[in-house]
Amino acid sequence: MNEELEALLLTEGLINVRGHRHLARRVAREVGRETLVRLLPGIYAAPEDAHDFQVRAKALALADPNAIFVRHTAARLTWWEELSVPRVQAVTRRAPAEGFSFEQRSIPPDLRVAGTQAYVTAAALTVLELIGSMGGKPISEALRRGATTLEEMRQAIGMMPGRRGNKERWRLLLDSAHEPWSELEREAHRLMRDAGIDGWVTNHPVVVGEKLHYLDIAFPELRLNFELDGWEFHSGYSSFVEDRRRDVNLSKAGWSVLRFTDPSVDELVEAATVMIPRRRHELRLG
Repeated sequence: MNEELEALLLTEGLINVRGHRHLARRVAREVGRETLVRLLPGIYAAPEDAHDFQVRAKALALADPNAIFVRHTAARLTWWEELSVPRVQAVTRRAPAEGFSFEQRSIPPDLRVAGTQAYVTAAALTVLELIGSMGGKPISEALRRGATTLEEMRQAIGMMPGRRGNKERWRLLLDSAHEPWSELEREAHRLMRDAGIDGWVTNHPVVVGEKLHYLDIAFPELRLNFELDGWEFHSGYSSFVEDRRRDVNLSKAGWSVLRFTDPSVDELVEAATVMIPRRRHELRLG
């Protein structure tokens, strides 16, 4: 392959013929040899990079600087970097292309932001648009990562009245009133609310020694803490050891800690009804 083409691939990850028109014939020759692959008109990449998410996203940004990345693609580019994205999704007037999913619609200016490559939907809208395919998980992920807030999501849904799926979006936002950071936490919060148990807060910050801990479901006045161990965030030996060390530190600080997993979360309400009066009694005696 021509040295200039190789240098462009090495530094840019792709070749934009519009910016290097003198290379057009050489690019066409390499495409014929199958050492280059066309991603979009005028934009090419090495075959081994043709399905790389970042390369495809960059290709679209070069092809249409006014494109707006949406849904999974917007999340991956901004706050959910490990999210799987089979095809780059965007609002653009470009013709359909393999490996991309294009659509034409209007997005309110307040719900799009300038990203590092092109425009992306604001995190609040991104979350709302992922609900249709992912349920409440994107809400939990966005809250846990600090990408957006419930209030911002409420404002975003208010900017798109009458949109299909809004009823389910509102239901899940209401169901997220206590800001669950996982789907297990969402279920636990629902159980606590349905049982009429109050006095608890979520993601409660507690400093023990020099370490800051966030407690999943805490009764601060009772120093009672319910931890929710989803496999996604609490797997592996090191995580297991760290969780137990954390429990010991909290216990030394006067906290009582109970842990629940997906199979045992249905025992949460019963445990609360037993532990709340017990802790009140223990604190009175103390």
